[in-house]
Amino acid sequence: MFNQLLKFSFKFSAAFFIVMSSLTANAADLYPKILKLSNGELTVYQPQIETWKDYREIIGWVAVVLKPNGAEAITGALKVQAMTDVNHDERMVVAYNKKILDLNFPTLGKQKASELKVQIEKAISKAPEIIPLDLVLAAVGKSEKRTKSVKISKEIPNIFYSSNPAILVLFDGEPKFAKIKDNSLEFAVNTNWDIFHDEGKSKYYLRNDKYWLAASHYEGPWVATTDLPEDLAELPSDKNWKAVLEAIPAEVTPKDKQAVVKISTRPAELIVTTGEAELIPIKDTNIFYVINTSSDLFFHKVNQQYYFLVSGRWFNAKSLSGPWDFSMKVPDDFSRIPADHEKAAVRASVPGTEEADLAVLLAQVPRKATVNIANTTVDVVYTGNPIFEDIGGTSLKYAVNTQYDVIQAGNTYFLCHNGVWFMSADPNGPWKVTDKIPKEIYEIPSDSPMYHVTYVEIYDSTKTTVTVGYTSGYHNTYFSWGVMMYGTGYYYDPYWYYDPFNPYYPIYYSYYPSYGVAAYYNPYTGTYGRGAYVYGPYGGYGRGASYNPKTGTYSRGAAAWGSSEGIYARQAYNPKTGIAAQTIQSTNSYAHWGDTVVRRGDDWIKTSHYTDAKGSKRTLDTSRGTKGIQYKGQEHKASVVRGKEGDLYVGKDGQVFKRSDDGWMKRDGNDWQAIDKSIDRGAVQDKFNERGITQESLNDAYSSRSNIEKLNRDYNTRSQGNQRFNDYQSYRQSGSFQNRRNYGGGGFSGGGGRFRR
Repeated sequence: MFNQLLKFSFKFSAAFFIVMSSLTANAADLYPKILKLSNGELTVYQPQIETWKDYREIIGWVAVVLKPNGAEAITGALKVQAMTDVNHDERMVVAYNKKILDLNFPTLGKQKASELKVQIEKAISKAPEIIPLDLVLAAVGKSEKRTKSVKISKEIPNIFYSSNPAILVLFDGEPKFAKIKDNSLEFAVNTNWDIFHDEGKSKYYLRNDKYWLAASHYEGPWVATTDLPEDLAELPSDKNWKAVLEAIPAEVTPKDKQAVVKISTRPAELIVTTGEAELIPIKDTNIFYVINTSSDLFFHKVNQQYYFLVSGRWFNAKSLSGPWDFSMKVPDDFSRIPADHEKAAVRASVPGTEEADLAVLLAQVPRKATVNIANTTVDVVYTGNPIFEDIGGTSLKYAVNTQYDVIQAGNTYFLCHNGVWFMSADPNGPWKVTDKIPKEIYEIPSDSPMYHVTYVEIYDSTKTTVTVGYTSGYHNTYFSWGVMMYGTGYYYDPYWYYDPFNPYYPIYYSYYPSYGVAAYYNPYTGTYGRGAYVYGPYGGYGRGASYNPKTGTYSRGAAAWGSSEGIYARQAYNPKTGIAAQTIQSTNSYAHWGDTVVRRGDDWIKTSHYTDAKGSKRTLDTSRGTKGIQYKGQEHKASVVRGKEGDLYVGKDGQVFKRSDDGWMKRDGNDWQAIDKSIDRGAVQDKFNERGITQESLNDAYSSRSNIEKLNRDYNTRSQGNQRFNDYQSYRQSGSFQNRRNYGGGGFSGGGGRFRR
């Protein structure tokens, strides 16, 4: 039989660790993988991951069954080491450059197994393995939780409450108005709302979707109106004013659209309920949740406090009208919210929960890309000559009069753009991709607007390429108080410049906020998304507008988020790095570089989806040649070949076990023998003392018990990972995460022409 094994030619494009089965909506259906060999087949079971060092090198055991044609099946185990990259959008880990560290085929003997190792290792090196990310994260668990804790500001934002329809108008500091060319009106620059000032009439006008409000002062009170100044209809007919012109003439505002206007010149959030707050109890807890709001709002009946979760932070108050306090020490009841409850997502923001730990793990997994040095260039635009200011606590400086992240270190300048590092001897360039960054850059404190660049690292380089990657902090999600939070909580002053030659559009660069987007954590994507439509017609980003002198375009806050012309629909925009938050699935900062530049990481796995009356087809390709197809529909059904041996696991020392309805079974020759699941350490010791059982027998009993404990852990881990993966697939198919209804009424226009430069 062994001779037959050595005759295997292994002529297949992807042996061991290759996706021959289809991507399906069930993680368990991905395994076992049936690999066709020239003289038989190899069945590969779900890997049991032991370590994932620096999220680059993975080591784990996998149970396999070799079945030569015309011969009996042989059960064994392989311990494999591989390098990895991650595709976040598909939630898959790509393992490549695989090596066999250990191999165990008990029925063959060590010598024959060693000879077989050479054949298998040669075969598995030909193609990458694709493993669901959830399976890997469930396996490594807390052992890989090494994210640096960030010092955040505990300053409490203004928290407004309304039991009637309401909108929140945020100004980035005191309101600033600018003149409009050939027009008597002024417009508010530092807010993402359309607000106009008619100086002659001492009136202010605010557009809320297709309706209008007026006030004698920007602070209000605001009342619905159809009486608009004639000059509103005379605004320039360009993209900057498209949405405004579409709302003229003004329509009569229906009663249900008449919104209360809350004004703030500092970071703020808004809670809106439809009528008085309606409290619904959460089973087996002392918590009630407020059902008639889009906010994560709760009431604890023991301490008689309301709890409001936003941007990953908990605020509590005796009354919804405040005052509010900041505290991450929420009652233990929050950790007992059922995992299948509609408010279960908040568990990711409760320190110590499984969901919070998983969020931390997800945040650490880098997105990588290999950049072609020759094909990657950047043109940095400043307003006038470059102006640099000190970065506190360091000898570094940063450019303030540009949208780009430019850092000065001595006489050298470094640029972090879309997750790629560049350097130049001059702040104006030319810029070249670099593989060397001063260590001091990674010491930039969190109260600096440049802090996010400390999450972009260089992993490897050659003469022609540089491999870079970033983790969640680059997109404004940070670890603090045991959970992942949105933003550092610090307020960063914007940069202003009034060009005397173009007085109608002041140049204005703002920074990403921690508040003002109703940010909520999406456990399926590991990122923060927007939770309400009461924060402005240009996407809910409450930090003002920006004018791009190069393109002549004025953008209001996160115009790309919610704007029909935005590049990243339904996403909060980070004016410095690109994307700050999103609602459906991960967005890769490297994607737009194109295939000729980005050649690793998220670019490795590409998928396509085709649907017609007969069903749908999903295809998968990787840059290393792995292919998989899944069919669903009337004519084609997902076909998964189940292993004849059942659900196999590798125990200690490479022994293979099977999970059955009756418990664990161990391979003994060609048969499976049940393991005594009643083994107890104390009982075994008692028997040893009373009956004179030999030390060898005692050791065997202890070993069996230890194996069972490990196998039970692995079984729970596998079940947990499979469930997470299945939940994610269901989420993707549904196309949404939570039913976050707009109880506030108004505030979101769904359009608008101002978009990010």
